[in-house]
Amino acid sequence: MLALREGEYITAARAMGASTWRIVWVHLLPNVSHLIVVVLTASLGAMAGAEVGLTFLGVGVQPPHPSFGAMIFDGSGLRQLQAHPHLLLIPAAFVSALLVAFNLLGDALNDILSPRRRGPGG
Repeated sequence: MLALREGEYITAARAMGASTWRIVWVHLLPNVSHLIVVVLTASLGAMAGAEVGLTFLGVGVQPPHPSFGAMIFDGSGLRQLQAHPHLLLIPAAFVSALLVAFNLLGDALNDILSPRRRGPGG
């Protein structure tokens, strides 16, 4: 933001009498929206991963509430894995799919909201 506010287009907008809020909403925010979207969706994935990790370690969501971390913990013993591998692999696959989905959501929103990637007329 600090580097963008020193740009020539901001100086030109000020010279034309644009208010501070107009400069922020029309000129600065569209240029950093892709960064904001990436940070927000990465944060969603990090929060989901933290919940799974903390519950796996036993300090997150407690029973009787369901959690992927608890499911992964229950299926993570060596004998349990040898006898019933699906008890570990299915919850782990869903957690992986959830984290990938957050990344794909961020990428799709970035493509939609980024003014630089739009083609002519779009």
